[in-house]
Amino acid sequence: MNLEELNQQYLMLKGNLTTMRTNLKAAEQEVTQLISDKKIKEGELESAKQAGDQPAQQQCHADLQKINAAIKRKQTEVEGIKGNLKYLKEQIDEKVNAVRAMPEVKKDLDIAIKKNAERQAVKKVKEVRELSNQRRKLDEQKSKIEAIQALSKGEHTSNFMIGMVAADQQLKTLREELKNLEQTAADGTITYSDPARATEIKNKLIPAAEKKMDANKKPLMAAIKKRKLNLTEKDIQDILLDKAELDKNGKVNFNKTFKKQLTDIEKQKMAIDKQIKADYKKFTEFKAINQIADIELNEQQAEPQQTALATTQQPKWWQFATRFRNWMENRRERQAEKEKEKLREAGFDVEDEQEQPAPEQANNEERESSSRSEFTQTLKYEIVRDSMRTVMKEYAKQQEQQRNREENNSDREP
Repeated sequence: MNLEELNQQYLMLKGNLTTMRTNLKAAEQEVTQLISDKKIKEGELESAKQAGDQPAQQQCHADLQKINAAIKRKQTEVEGIKGNLKYLKEQIDEKVNAVRAMPEVKKDLDIAIKKNAERQAVKKVKEVRELSNQRRKLDEQKSKIEAIQALSKGEHTSNFMIGMVAADQQLKTLREELKNLEQTAADGTITYSDPARATEIKNKLIPAAEKKMDANKKPLMAAIKKRKLNLTEKDIQDILLDKAELDKNGKVNFNKTFKKQLTDIEKQKMAIDKQIKADYKKFTEFKAINQIADIELNEQQAEPQQTALATTQQPKWWQFATRFRNWMENRRERQAEKEKEKLREAGFDVEDEQEQPAPEQANNEERESSSRSEFTQTLKYEIVRDSMRTVMKEYAKQQEQQRNREENNSDREP
């Protein structure tokens, strides 16, 4: 049986498996509903007994018999579906194993898996670095919040901060009021519904609030500079003014303002730490998969090699494409770049030569490229891609088992 036929059977089995799982879910839901109906009917029966209503009791008994029979039939159906699911899974595993049993499959899959795992491991390292950088920034933000929190406990600096918050609230209120008074004419000119009030806000109230802000900000920044704190006006704006928690009298509540921000930062750090731990675990898993695939390849290379004649006479497992259609020749130029991309995704290195290779080298590379291109084409078959995922899971499981053994041995040591 060639790979194309095997893949067709595999897809049919997977389709049946999906349908069967849908049927199982529906049947189990019906069982759940019937059991619920049974409980309701049992409640009705109990009520009829307490009321001494004999006809109602008889009807409840009859209904319960029907419900129990329906439950039994549906549970039998569920068990039958589960049996069919088990059979389908076995058939699917058989097809996957049939692919993996082909000599060249294991070698080429291990090559692809080795490359894929290496790329995934590098990707996880990058993610951990990015997360660590995010965590570092959160630590820096936490230090700034704590520094401003310490200023809020000083006699003079706290008064400056209170004055800044009050002035900031006034400015925000006045600017919002002014915006609400705006009217845009057809020619784009901005006027105000209450010109007198708008003039008062722009020329008197806002300047007064800005003056109050400066009167408190300047001494506060001077105190920050004197204490050599790593704080800017923007930090004060972001941490204090924009996030100030006010009490019912409109006065800033320093404790609530900073506690809320610090709590939020700790939650973010916990989430990042959790993700770093998960990413590091995946990194070690991919690293182990890469190493196992490398060991498998080395073991295969250690086996007796075929002669050149035998290699020529025996077509590789993926060369059914050549036997059925000569797509390589008539689509080579049009598919060249696409094939290169597929090779990269499969884990193969595809690099353009900088210099013109020697004739013999060129012939060898052309044959190798042709072979790899044919192998890459087989990746369009789902059974091959699923085989790769299955092998990677098995390698990851081996790594997990090895780690557990090492941890158990470590626990037993005195």
